[in-house]
Amino acid sequence: MNRIVAQIRETARRLLDERRVELVLGFETGPVALRNAPCFVRSSDEVDRLTWDRFCGINLAVFLNGNPRRIAIVAKGCDSRAIIGLLKERRIVRDRLVIVAVPCQGMVDRAKVERRVGGGEIEAARIEGEKIIMVAGGKTFEASVKEMLRDSCRECSTPTPAYYDLLLDVGQVVNLSDLSDLSDLSDRSDRHRPIQPTLLPPERWRRFEAEAAKCIRCYACRNVCPLCYCRECCGDQTNPRWIGASPDPSDNQMYLLMRALHLAGRCVDCGACVEACPVGVDVRHLCKRLEREVRERFGYVSGADPNEKPPLASFSLSDPEDYITDV
Repeated sequence: MNRIVAQIRETARRLLDERRVELVLGFETGPVALRNAPCFVRSSDEVDRLTWDRFCGINLAVFLNGNPRRIAIVAKGCDSRAIIGLLKERRIVRDRLVIVAVPCQGMVDRAKVERRVGGGEIEAARIEGEKIIMVAGGKTFEASVKEMLRDSCRECSTPTPAYYDLLLDVGQVVNLSDLSDLSDLSDRSDRHRPIQPTLLPPERWRRFEAEAAKCIRCYACRNVCPLCYCRECCGDQTNPRWIGASPDPSDNQMYLLMRALHLAGRCVDCGACVEACPVGVDVRHLCKRLEREVRERFGYVSGADPNEKPPLASFSLSDPEDYITDV
């Protein structure tokens, strides 16, 4: 990664010195192992703070929402897709943004690492080739990097941004075939089944109930999502009140369902919500289902084409009408 870090720093220095941007948004080594922190660089003297590795899991597009500054952002594939979504919804001024694309090799899932070390506090971690070396409780553990990747990374079809101004480290561009061996590792048995316009079967509902029961309503998933930018969330609204404030099972279910519906055709599956959840709720469970519904019904993939209208903001005579009945 030393080469790409050098390229990021040099690009940031050039953009700031040429006054093309006021701020470079990237990553720096954070205080917590396995989790680099967002880095806001405002002068060329600060560019050496910037870094890049498999611990840069935050979707930096969340910091662009409504930001009026001239910004350069170091973006991986999912960041780029979120940027496209924000542009379509007019939350970003394109002329004030420089997208510095970095090919992504996949981000390490902290929860998986914690399970690998037996739940102990992770004191340090580093990548050596295809292995990740962890230190926890004074003991050293190692595992395959591929096994420790986020599920969203293991299923990602566009790890290298397709929408950018500058593409760094072209020699390390990841092709779809490079990650194709990871796509079948999903534990979702219904992943390739055709969509049926029926109610969820009982086993799916039981799974959803189990996930919703974990939720403590901290709203971390909402806070890290680039596409969750409502000034007043349905979870906070009091007039009318849609959802109770306490983590009651039915209120949790309503919150997760409403959030998933609001992200239908918009979620870019970056996995930031799952990573942020302190109690391990599989927030992707519903969003992935709706993502597949939108793809199969409307042929639309969120964040893929900056010129394509979202399915819920356009009309076509060929749109499915199977919701219409004679009853």
